[in-house]
Amino acid sequence: MNTKRILSIVLALATCSCYGQELKTFEARNGVDFAYELMLPEGYDKSKSYELAMVFSEIEADNHGFEPTRSALKEVQGLKNMILFIPKVPLGKPHWISHPIHHGLNDFMKNMRSSYGKPNQKFHFIGHLRGGRVAQTYSGMSSEYVASVSFANSTHWTITKQEYFDGIFNLGFKVYVYSDQPAKNLALNVSKTIFKQVSDFGNAISLIDEKIRSY
Repeated sequence: MNTKRILSIVLALATCSCYGQELKTFEARNGVDFAYELMLPEGYDKSKSYELAMVFSEIEADNHGFEPTRSALKEVQGLKNMILFIPKVPLGKPHWISHPIHHGLNDFMKNMRSSYGKPNQKFHFIGHLRGGRVAQTYSGMSSEYVASVSFANSTHWTITKQEYFDGIFNLGFKVYVYSDQPAKNLALNVSKTIFKQVSDFGNAISLIDEKIRSY
């Protein structure tokens, strides 16, 4: 990484209070920069095998979904089965959806898999708040990396279309919806999914962690 890029990342981190000291950064081969939170399971042992999960929390930087998601995850106790990667909208980008970001995300996942997983291990995608749209989009575009998709208290239902949502079925992974609302109250028909009504996002994450090895 050259000096100019290092300085740009440092300035981006320093000028935004939402970047804590524990946030990590990764530069994809095509130059897309990711800032992300890494959350390890309780009693993490690097000699053991864990499931890998990408948690998307916002589609645009202005959604401000990262901090609420991050804070809620820190409150969840007893997660034992999955390593969580919670990326922000890539540094300097207004939103998640573009071809360069897609390629950068694939590179990011390959790097995280090399560091924390097994060869060819797939990721569980979890979409929270507006991040449900990101999980929906990239689970279709990067299906070869996806083990399952869970929409956990997602609020993306009104910013997508039924045809786009239905496009993620029959790609080789299961689709789950965890919501604090009954399925009939959601803006889209989710009858093709495995649906579970939950009390809140933390409850959904705990259930995903319990079941994730059978996904």
